[in-house]
Amino acid sequence: MATECLSPSDRDLLGERGLSVVDCSWARLEETPFHRMKSARPRLLPYLVAANPVNYGKPCRLNCAEALAAAMHIAGFPSEARAVMAKFGWGHSFLSLNGELLDRYAACKDSKEVNIMNGRSISGIFLTVIFLQVIEAQEEFLQSEKESRGKGYDEIDLPPSESSEEEEEEEEDEEESAEKEAEETSKPS
Repeated sequence: MATECLSPSDRDLLGERGLSVVDCSWARLEETPFHRMKSARPRLLPYLVAANPVNYGKPCRLNCAEALAAAMHIAGFPSEARAVMAKFGWGHSFLSLNGELLDRYAACKDSKEVNIMNGRSISGIFLTVIFLQVIEAQEEFLQSEKESRGKGYDEIDLPPSESSEEEEEEEEDEEESAEKEAEETSKPS
């Protein structure tokens, strides 16, 4: 079994020995006899998202063509990766969906750097997902509060501000002054 991620340092190995993938169904992965497969230097792929019609949008659920293209791109064969994906109607989607990640992995020096970049990618995605979930929860809460009160946000019953109290006092003072004035003018002299 592979323990290292594929990296640009594998370019010469791919150029000399080629590249192979294990063709198996994700649904039957447990039945695949990996222990019987021989490989001089097995490699793992870092985090990427599938664009194939069966597993579109699923992390790490690449089909064989996507795996080959990803390995070629990371190892420094981007034109060959594009040629593989050009054979599929959805192939351009894989490269555009993962383009930034593929370029980041291809810019690494070795497997260790790819692992570090892979961790950063997953962490960033995880934090983005959490952030979006928090925002969604806040929006749901505000909507439920609005519905339960039967009022719009502008109609929420808030305590009066200091300026509101001052305005009321001024209005009362003006009314009292006007009443006194009216009394004095209505008194006979």
